Amino acid sequence: MPTSGSATMSGEYNVIWIDAHAYDPESWPERNRNGAIDIQFLFDSSSSSFYGLSDDGRFELYGSLDGVDNLHGMYVEYDGLAGGGAIYVDSDEAVGIFLGEGTSDFYVGGVQVEE
Repeated sequence: MPTSGSATMSGEYNVIWIDAHAYDPESWPERNRNGAIDIQFLFDSSSSSFYGLSDDGRFELYGSLDGVDNLHGMYVEYDGLAGGGAIYVDSDEAVGIFLGEGTSDFYVGGVQVEE
């Protein structure tokens, strides 16, 4: 990993949002959404990190580049609902998965960006 500088990768995210207000899972409405996102990676000899915000402002992710074997934990927020996941960062691409849940809603999704 570099010890200084920054890099930006662009790509898209996809989310499936489930509204689980009803008792019967077969009646739960599902919304599929996707959009463009840029993730900026900041490299520092003491602490490296990343931050991304989707073009529509609905999806945000961030974390520290302190994982093992290029796999790092991340925090996410989609439509104001917090969640978490993991992101694999290589020299020219990154792929992540995430999930979040509230009292009666939940979502799962993925993100893929390239240099």
